[in-house]
Formats: sequence, structure tokens, C-alpha cells
Amino acid sequence: MTTPVSNPPIHDLLTTITPMLADTSDIKLETLSGTHLFDSKIDGVRALAAWDGRTLTMRNRNGRQMDNYLDLEVAAAGLPGPVILDGEIVAESGKFQDIA
Repeated sequence: MTTPVSNPPIHDLLTTITPMLADTSDIKLETLSGTHLFDSKIDGVRALAAWDGRTLTMRNRNGRQMDNYLDLEVAAAGLPGPVILDGEIVAESGKFQDIA
């Protein structure tokens, strides 16, 4: 006899995941040329987000809940659910002080 395993709600998973963060490396960038792509560094707010198809839950890099990004909740409505996103919230201007 097997016991069904219930999956936790996607929002609960945010407390078990740590966001990717920048790290140092001894690898010289020149050796990665041709095999890797690079982006410009833009300062922002690191966040993990869970979208279940109806509700967006966000946590910062320290695991604290974030509730002040209503524009992202509207944007999440266009995503299929469920999904977990790990990324940097940045202002369109590229200036950290413009993040609302």
C-alpha cells in the first residue's frame, strides 16, 4: 500500500529556498569569453517570488515577506502558475533610489 504525498503550497516553499547571490571567483573573465554571456550589473532588491495562479508572495534575501510591489503582482497575472522566480527587482531607470 502506498501513501500519497501531498505537495506543500508553493508559497510555503519560499521559506526553504535561498536566492542566488553574487559570489567571488578565482576564474578570470577572459577564460569564459565565448562560452558564457554577461549582463551589466544593476543594483536592485533581490527577491524570491511564488505565483500560484492567483496570489503572488515575495520574500527578500533575508526571508522577510515583501508586500510593496503591486506592479509585480499585476505582471504576475500573465504567468502560468505555479511558478517560483528568483531575481533582482530593478527600476527602469537603473537607479536603486527609484525602486518603489
